[in-house]
Amino acid sequence: MESNRIVKSSEEQSEGEMRCQEARKQLAILQEQLPIYRDVVGKLHAKWKYDTYKGKREYLDDTTRAAEIARTRQEIETNCPQESSAEDQSLARKKFIKSEYCAAARADLEAIERPEARAPKQEIEEQRKKVELYCKE
Repeated sequence: MESNRIVKSSEEQSEGEMRCQEARKQLAILQEQLPIYRDVVGKLHAKWKYDTYKGKREYLDDTTRAAEIARTRQEIETNCPQESSAEDQSLARKKFIKSEYCAAARADLEAIERPEARAPKQEIEEQRKKVELYCKE
């Protein structure tokens, strides 16, 4: 019985860490000096040159954005084990940007790998290297 409690506690901790990291990422997005929108499933995105989302968008106005920042900060306080530092938030921003670069690199690779694109092998290889660079953990 004791080991089940430890496993559950470990799973709960991991789930809490994921919620913490996601909240920090959402705050990083909200703090960008770019237009912010929700996609059809409610996920936040920043509109910038590496944005690959193509679906319907609901942009946040200043009032909604401020409310979301407050709600997200509360979520961080609730889900993150230690007090949030500027370093933690900077790391979350870097992860967000890297994930955007990764998504854009993958989208570009997918486009040039299509037979009708007729991209040279060297261009495809260079794009694969970009995907590898931006998408590695």
